[in-house]
Amino acid sequence: MDALLENIIERYREHWLNTVCDGDKQLFKALEEVLVYATAVGGWNLTELPGPLEAASQTLLESGQMLEPLVCAVNEDPTFREWLSPLEPDLIGEFYVLDYLDDKLDNDYFPALVQLFWERAENFWSFLNRCIQNYYKEERFQALFRGSLAVFQPKPENTSAALLFAELLENLTLFQSPEEATQTVNTLKELSEKHSDSDEIALQYAWGLYWLANKQSPEAAAQTVDMLKELSEKHPGSYGIANEYAWSLFYLSRDQSPEEAAQTVGRLELLAEQYPKPDNIAFRYAYGLLYLSCTQSPEEAVRTVDKLKELAEKHPSSDEIAREYAIGLFSLAKKQSPKETAQTVETLKELSEEYSDSNKITLEYAKGLVTLSGVQPPEKAAQTVDILKKLSEEHPGSDEFTLEYANGLVDLSRNQSPEAAAQTVNTLKELSEEHSGSDEFALQYAMGLFNLSLAQPLAEAKDTVAKLGELAKQYPNSEEINGLYTLARFNLAKR
Repeated sequence: MDALLENIIERYREHWLNTVCDGDKQLFKALEEVLVYATAVGGWNLTELPGPLEAASQTLLESGQMLEPLVCAVNEDPTFREWLSPLEPDLIGEFYVLDYLDDKLDNDYFPALVQLFWERAENFWSFLNRCIQNYYKEERFQALFRGSLAVFQPKPENTSAALLFAELLENLTLFQSPEEATQTVNTLKELSEKHSDSDEIALQYAWGLYWLANKQSPEAAAQTVDMLKELSEKHPGSYGIANEYAWSLFYLSRDQSPEEAAQTVGRLELLAEQYPKPDNIAFRYAYGLLYLSCTQSPEEAVRTVDKLKELAEKHPSSDEIAREYAIGLFSLAKKQSPKETAQTVETLKELSEEYSDSNKITLEYAKGLVTLSGVQPPEKAAQTVDILKKLSEEHPGSDEFTLEYANGLVDLSRNQSPEAAAQTVNTLKELSEEHSGSDEFALQYAMGLFNLSLAQPLAEAKDTVAKLGELAKQYPNSEEINGLYTLARFNLAKR
C-alpha cells in the first residue's frame, strides 16, 4: 500500500514540477508547502499566509500568469475559483501530508507550522482524526504519532484547539494498547489540569479513562476507575463525567468476583442516589444489579433482585429499569426450587401487567413460564403451557412469544405419557409448518420428536425417529437437528 501511494504521489510531484511549475524548483517548493497546508486545513483562499508559510504563499501569489493554471492543474478543475483545494482522495492527501511532515519533523519551522494549522482548528482536527484512523499503525509515521501526538499539541492559550486536541487523544485511545493508552490518558490528565475550568476537556479525559479501563486487567482497571471517581468529584456539576464513571463501575463489576462486584455495585448505588435525574445512571446501577444477581447464590440473588425492585419503584416511568428487574426475576427463577420459582413467576406476571405496553417485559414473563413448566408435574405444566399459548396468541406478530410457547411444549413433552406427548409433538409440528424454513421452530419440533421416541414402545419409536430423519433431510445444515437424529438412531439400536 505504501509503495502504491508513494508511486502515485511521486507522479503528481513530477507533473507539478516539470509541467505545472515549468521546472521552477522554487515555485514547486512553495507549491508543496502551501498544498500541505491546504490539505491539512481543508483548502487555501489564495491570500498571504503568516509565519512559516509567508514566503511560500508570497512566491505563489507573485507568480503572475502562472498562478491560475497552477491552481487549476492542482485542483484538476479547468475553472479558476481562487481556491486551492486539498489533495484528494483523502487517503492520498493524508499520506502526502504525513510524509512531508515526517521529513520536516526536525526542521525549526515545524512547531510554528503545526500552530498555524491549529488556527483552523476544526478542519485540522478532522484531518488529524482521519490520519489516526487510517495511518496510526503505519511504522513509517510513528515519529509523528508517538508520545500521544505531542508534536501536534496546540498552545495552551488556544482553548478551542485544546478541546479538539483532547477529543483527538480520546479517539486515539481506541487504537492503542493498554500501555500506549495509559500514556495518552496521562497526557489528557495534564491537559485537563492546564484547563481546570473546562468541564468539556475534563469529559474527554473521563472518556479516555473509560476506554483505558476497558482494556485493562480487573486490578489495573480498578485503579483507573478510582481516577474517574476523583475526576467526578472534582467536577460534581458534570453529569457526563459521572455517567462515564457509572459505566466504568458497571464494566468493572462484570470482571470481578461476586464479593468484589457487590462492593462495586454499592458504589454505583451511591452514584445513582447522587444523580437521580435523568435515569441514565440509575439504569447503569440496574445493569450492575442484574449482572451481580446472575453470579450469586439463590439466597444472595433474592436480596439483589429486591434492590432491583426498589429501583424500579423509584423510577416507575423507566421501562428500561423495569425490564432489568424483569430479567433479574427470570434469572432468579432458574436458580430456585419449584415453589420459589412459582412465586417469582407470579411476580413477573404482576410486573408484566403493570407494564402492559412493554412486550420486552412480557417476554421475560413468558421465559419465566417456560422455566416454571420445566419443574412442574405434567398436569400443572400443561396449564402453564396453556398460558404461554395465550401469550403467543395475544402477540401474533411476534415469533419470540411463539418460540417460548414452543419451548414450553418441548419441556412438557419430556414428562408426559406417550399418548399425551404425541399430541404435544403434533402441536410442535404445526408450529414448525406455520414457520416453514425457520431452523428454530424446526429444532423445537425435532426435540419434541426425540423426547417422544424415548417414551414410546420400540415399533412406534421407529416411526417417530423416521419422522425425525425426514426433518433432518429438510434441514441438512442444522447440526442440532441432525445431531438429534443421530442420537435417536443410536438409542433405537441400543433397544
